Amino acid sequence: MDPISAIELSSQQWDDIYIDVANQYPEEACGLVAGKFLQTILRAQLVFPVENVLHSPVVFRMDPLAQLKVLEQIEEQNLLLIGIYHSHPQGPDHPSEKDISEAAYPDLVHLIFSRTQGDWHCRAFRINVTDFHEVNLQITA
Repeated sequence: MDPISAIELSSQQWDDIYIDVANQYPEEACGLVAGKFLQTILRAQLVFPVENVLHSPVVFRMDPLAQLKVLEQIEEQNLLLIGIYHSHPQGPDHPSEKDISEAAYPDLVHLIFSRTQGDWHCRAFRINVTDFHEVNLQITA
């Protein structure tokens, strides 16, 4: 794994993801984040909400055709897939065992939104085949 210290999102990108997460509640929301790798920081440039075809409050599966279209758009714009976001409406505030076992992209950052007393909070993680570690989440103007 490359040494990633942080993922950086603009306030507009943050708002776009937050709105998607809130709108999909009580189901898990999910989507992709595209951007650039700058030394030890992943800088987001585009976010793409993707439908959770399972419509479940405890698990997500991205619509495969929508996911493929997003990946094509990312490639066409000479960006990299740098992150995946999803929500845990019922917790936990970190990667679940299922998140760890199904993580197919160890170089990405996983933004996980969870609810505490009705408010959404987000933490960022890198997940490998057996565990995870937290990275900084930076929101810029």
